[in-house]
Order: sequence, then C-alpha cells, then structure tokens
Amino acid sequence: MSDRYHARLEIGGPIPPHLFPELVSILQAGGHLYGADKITSFITPRGTLEIEDDPAPDGQFPDLESWLEEHRIEFDRYSSGWFDTLPVSVHFRRHQGLLDRPRDREGHALVRRDGVVEAMQTRASLQDLRAALTCVLGPDIPPLQPVNLPPDPKEKDTP
Repeated sequence: MSDRYHARLEIGGPIPPHLFPELVSILQAGGHLYGADKITSFITPRGTLEIEDDPAPDGQFPDLESWLEEHRIEFDRYSSGWFDTLPVSVHFRRHQGLLDRPRDREGHALVRRDGVVEAMQTRASLQDLRAALTCVLGPDIPPLQPVNLPPDPKEKDTP
C-alpha cells in the first residue's frame, strides 16, 4: 500500500485542442473535476492549470502525469513528502524531458555537497565550473507558460 500525502500539479503551455476532451476525462476519472465544474475554475493567476490532492498516493498523479508526458504537455508537480520520504518537485518540459529535484521540508532544492565541492576544486575556468555545476545541479528549468484552453462551446456569446 502506498503512502498518501499532499501533491500539487500545474499544467502549462499549449494543449492541442483535439486532446482537450481527453484531458477533461482524465481529470474527471481522477476525481479532480466534477460534473458541473468548469476547467477554467482551476486556472491560476499565472495562467497555469492547477490540480491539488491531499492525500495523493505517493504524492503523485500517475495516470495524469503519464498522459501529459506521452502528449508532451508541460507540467510541474510538487509533493510534500511524508515521514522518511523527502518532498520532491518533478518537472516535464518538451525539450528537456522529465526532471526531478529532491527538496527539504521548507521546499529548497537539495544538492549533494560533495558534487559541488568537486566541481569547484577541479575546474580551471568559470565556463568549466558552470558546466560542472550544471551537471551537479541539473539544467535550468524554464517557468511554465500559460495554458491555451480551447473556447468552451457552451459559453459562446449569443446574439
């Protein structure tokens, strides 16, 4: 049996219109969207689509995350962790793939100290150091762009 703890998933960027009905079905099947709910009610001020679950199995949305990754739709997931499981942030970007970053209880990224020390001791130039630190820290992750939801045909203006 899995542990259950808080998770938040943000979806951003372009969502092809032909995939939108399937996304709504997955959200409904996962219990994140109910009959009368409009998906636009989950849009954040940044324009991303945000889903939360407390408690989520292992702090994840496995079906939704797999579907998003399969269709190359960008997302960020933040899981709070529980007891001996550290919080984690998982990011999917079309051009970078799936990137995960362990976090401490305050949400700060965790980095292996020995990797940073080695990078600093063995690199002669600033450019070499930056390249080595990128290997240790991971690549920069660009922020999610606002989603582009297709217009709801039920909400068309009537003359």
